[in-house]
Amino acid sequence: MISIYKIMLVSIFLILAGCNAVFTPKPLGDKAVQLNTEEWQGTWLAPEMVVITTVLDKDKGRLQAAWMERGTNGVEMEVLEGSIRASGDIMFINTRDDNPNVEPRYLWMVLDKFENHFTVWSANLEQFKAMVLLMAGCPARRPTMA
Repeated sequence: MISIYKIMLVSIFLILAGCNAVFTPKPLGDKAVQLNTEEWQGTWLAPEMVVITTVLDKDKGRLQAAWMERGTNGVEMEVLEGSIRASGDIMFINTRDDNPNVEPRYLWMVLDKFENHFTVWSANLEQFKAMVLLMAGCPARRPTMA
């Protein structure tokens, strides 16, 4: 049976692979989360695809996800690698941007893990920009909360 935990993990990687996001120059989190292979590795179904997740390094929190999806030229394979890191009680999912035209940078999301599922929180790009400007002393560009 497919667990909600695994379905949510797939959702994380799909979101990281295809959306506007806030970048950071280094992975967020002070330390790597040790990954239990039984919880993080597996094969399962997501809407219109099969996703395979492999723990690459359980001690360093390295994880890989691979899936097939329909592209403009037919079926395409997608592979994403990332790390799960934590600062205190806050966990982050980080994946390095593979764009060769920019300085190294990482996509990140906050991860709330529960007993048998987890929730992923991504930063709203426009609200994040507005908050940075506000904190930098530019109150004229206050964010609007949705």
